[in-house]
Amino acid sequence: MEAKKLIHQDNKGVENIHKDLKKIKPLLVNMLTGYKSLEMGDFSDKVFQEIKKGGLRNMEQKYLRNIESQIKKVGITSSLIKANLIKGSNDIFQKFKDDVQNVISFRDYHRGFNDNTPFLKLEMIDYVGGSFMITEETEAKFIEEHCKVYLETEQQHKIYEAANKFLDGFKELISELEAVGYRGAMNVNSIAEYFFHAKDGQYNLKPHSIKSAIEQDVIYKQRLKEFGTREQKRAQAAKERQERLK
Repeated sequence: MEAKKLIHQDNKGVENIHKDLKKIKPLLVNMLTGYKSLEMGDFSDKVFQEIKKGGLRNMEQKYLRNIESQIKKVGITSSLIKANLIKGSNDIFQKFKDDVQNVISFRDYHRGFNDNTPFLKLEMIDYVGGSFMITEETEAKFIEEHCKVYLETEQQHKIYEAANKFLDGFKELISELEAVGYRGAMNVNSIAEYFFHAKDGQYNLKPHSIKSAIEQDVIYKQRLKEFGTREQKRAQAAKERQERLK
């Protein structure tokens, strides 16, 4: 069995998710501010993980129990005052829920043309040392999953080697064609069409293509010379006509 082999790595995706983090950060800060307004203790990564897992219901129940406990402590007996306090508390928590929803539903990330790197996911963000960030561990995992390309099977190794042989042969053919002044387009499709014909799914070399490719530059220069000669003759004839009209 062939060993696992790294054949490509492009960390552009890492740069992109850090840009994504900058875009969503203001919403995360709003959410943090909303949490602080609940006075439920310090915001921590544990709290953030609970939010990401959809734990707002338990958080809301805990918050309302705390409000009811505070109301009892101060000895408020008026039903109207209690109702107003609870309503105001519910409004505060609803604002926090809205802030959380803004974070969860945020999709305003952008990629350039032909850039298929993944967007940042909320699960990739942690709250560490008072800041929202992408940890080194998360970044390393992202690189492994999205920035590296490995060969892992015997078949993959064989196709990779065959493709590289094809590429080397194509480069050698381009070099030889340039040396003889080949005038056709230098891309795989054009060269394949010029030198090969397909029949029943099989490609075969066109017998006359080799000589024709070599003669292209000679024919081109000959025609260019003939064209120049004709132009010179036309110019001379025009000059003679002008002389006769004088």
